[in-house]
Amino acid sequence: MVAVDSRSAATVRPQFQPVADSRTPVFVWESDEYAVFYAPRLACVLPQRYAASARRQIRLGATAGQAQRAASAAIKPTLPERAAARLVAAAGQAQAEANHRAEVGFSPECLTLFLNNACNLACRYCHSVPDAGSGPSIGDDAVQAAGAMVASACAQRGIPFTAAFHGGGEPSLDPRRVDRILEILKIEARNYGVALKTYVATNGAMPADRARWLADRFDLVGLSCDGPPELQNRQRPARNGAPTAARVERTAAILSQAGKRFHLRATVTSESIARQMEIALYFSERHAPAEIRLEPVYRNPASAAALGSQDAAPFVAGFMAARRAAAARGIPVATSLAQLGRFQGRHCNVLRQVLNLVPGNLATGCFLESRAAGIARRGVRMGGLASATGRFELDPAGLAALADRCAAIPAGCETCLCRFQCTHGCPDVCPPAVSSGPTGSANLAGQFRCHATRRLAEALIRDVAAAAWRDTPAATDRDYAGTETTPWVAVYRETNAGDAHP
Repeated sequence: MVAVDSRSAATVRPQFQPVADSRTPVFVWESDEYAVFYAPRLACVLPQRYAASARRQIRLGATAGQAQRAASAAIKPTLPERAAARLVAAAGQAQAEANHRAEVGFSPECLTLFLNNACNLACRYCHSVPDAGSGPSIGDDAVQAAGAMVASACAQRGIPFTAAFHGGGEPSLDPRRVDRILEILKIEARNYGVALKTYVATNGAMPADRARWLADRFDLVGLSCDGPPELQNRQRPARNGAPTAARVERTAAILSQAGKRFHLRATVTSESIARQMEIALYFSERHAPAEIRLEPVYRNPASAAALGSQDAAPFVAGFMAARRAAAARGIPVATSLAQLGRFQGRHCNVLRQVLNLVPGNLATGCFLESRAAGIARRGVRMGGLASATGRFELDPAGLAALADRCAAIPAGCETCLCRFQCTHGCPDVCPPAVSSGPTGSANLAGQFRCHATRRLAEALIRDVAAAAWRDTPAATDRDYAGTETTPWVAVYRETNAGDAHP
């Protein structure tokens, strides 16, 4: 049966439906040949004739643990019992992670530096309104103190120290400043015995010698480019209106020639939503990046490029087409909307274990806010450099309250397939800044990100499940490893006589 989605008048297949109660996030979608059951980070594909039995086993497992006991019993469990046990376990793990997320405390593993609020571009959809001049920056003392805090936390956990250069502006405008900061961070990493991994997000509109410097300094480069020259030049012009495509392409070529790993990131607007496959092919054929990211434009009252709920279906169709086209060339296409291979929530730094240092020597809880006034207005201040002690100090009580607000799952999302793998409207809807309560649930209705995330998640699950089913021999059970954008997939086929009796 074919359903019509009234939000976009587009013809779609029936959605994934809940199998058990809202406490157990397991969902099912059925074709004529097989059924796909999904719990966070796990999809199980079974022959259609086992669907009803699997539903029963999942409901039993959700209420009494019978599916788990059946899986470990001496008698070999049937296919539906085996699938149900794994799905219920995955659902329980996701729920436990969600309950624990706001309670783990803040122990930063990444230092993100917004060096300034200056930029050499005038992107039509920019949310940060960068300064024309240099503007205020971050002090070396703040970098050292924040670096020591993050390096110490990483040493305690036995993980590398990640330093990311990002910003409300362009981080590469002052190479000498970047070199000085890198040296400070290298010293702190050595002091605490941890490896230092470096990343920079850049617009790429720079002279050739600076592009070579970039390739020499950073482990990974995130290069922003919106696609073919006419699209890049229209959406991302220089401050004086000059075209930027040629300079960005030169930077990509220099990075490639240097053997530097880099990602290409395109902001998808109302103008480019139908051109995602073209953008992906342009990138993959000309620049061969390690990854292509297609990110919907952030909602911005000053921009006409925003997306609405009516754009969800076109975005997903374009993204999936781009993903398949680039995959044929060995290049993954990703987006922050649906990362089904891992637990996901809002982008809030307090939840992501990121210490985000901005001009004024402050730590911000939101990557959209890089100025003191905006940080105060949104209520996302995490800490700052204490002049009396020279140490970077955090506010534990304030961080805990912020984490509680940001980790809360909005009312109305309890039965959604994506509730543990969704940004819940972030960054377009901010829990600390909204007036409809701590979760901001009232603000999600009709939002592009809500509709697009659900649609995209379902499309990705069906896509990977279909491929796994197609590639699995009829008499073999097989697991397929997941990625950041797709779940782990287990395919169950008839392998013994017992499986013939669901």
